Amino acid sequence: MASDRTAGRRDELTERLGRCYTGAVHDVLRMMGHDRCVLPPAIKAIAPGTRLAGPVWTVSGRIDRSRARDETLLSWCTLLSRAPAGHVIVCQPNNHEVALMGELSAQTLQARGVLGYVVDGGSRDTDLVLGQGFPVFCAFLTPGISSSAGCRIAMASLSSSAK
Repeated sequence: MASDRTAGRRDELTERLGRCYTGAVHDVLRMMGHDRCVLPPAIKAIAPGTRLAGPVWTVSGRIDRSRARDETLLSWCTLLSRAPAGHVIVCQPNNHEVALMGELSAQTLQARGVLGYVVDGGSRDTDLVLGQGFPVFCAFLTPGISSSAGCRIAMASLSSSAK
């Protein structure tokens, strides 16, 4: 019962923060001593004006060219299946070679109730993702994905935090 109340309060706070003017949120956070509370300038929403608020589920990874295509696809699908509803995924893939978000991943995450996706990396299928209305913030847009680019991604660690 207590966890239901906590989740309800978290959902209410997420909704309230999502409606706030982002400049005001930034100013309040800075006054509270949180100086590094904005995205790097290279990471932008694929749909200008997009707002995103919620607890964060972090993912990090790296390119692993020794892994087979099927193995990396299974790993990525497993990652998507673990993404918690009501959270924003923040991904640090440690590469700027390939896309780590696209139409099918966005569709899967949206169906799971994930609030949005932020990646210090690439995204593809922009028009299709925009059509779905799934919030994506990324460092660059590319038509390439990990398998078509000949790269293999190993998602190394997962964690959850309510930052």
